[in-house]
Amino acid sequence: PRVPSEIRDGRVYNRNGEDVHAAFTAGAQQALQVVKDETPDRIILQSRSPSCGCKEVYDGTFCGKRVKGQGIFAQVLLKEGYQPDDIEDLEEVV
Repeated sequence: PRVPSEIRDGRVYNRNGEDVHAAFTAGAQQALQVVKDETPDRIILQSRSPSCGCKEVYDGTFCGKRVKGQGIFAQVLLKEGYQPDDIEDLEEVV
C-alpha cells in the first residue's frame, strides 16, 4: 500500500510531505489509455480518492476534511468527455 496522499493547491502530496503529483498524473494517463482501449459502458470510481474522487476529495491537511473537487484521474476523464460515476452514487441506485 502507498503512503496516504491528498490534493493541496492542485497538486498531490503524501502524508510525508512529498510531492507525488507526477506519479498520479502518469497513472491517470495510463488508466485513460485503458478506458480508450476497452470502451467501457460505465466508469465507476472510488469516492474521495486523490485519483478517483468525482465530487469531493480530502483537503490536503490529512485531518479528514472534505472539499468539493475531483481526483486527478476523474479530472482527466471529465476533460476527455467521459462522465465517471461515484461508487457511493451507484450504491444509492442499487
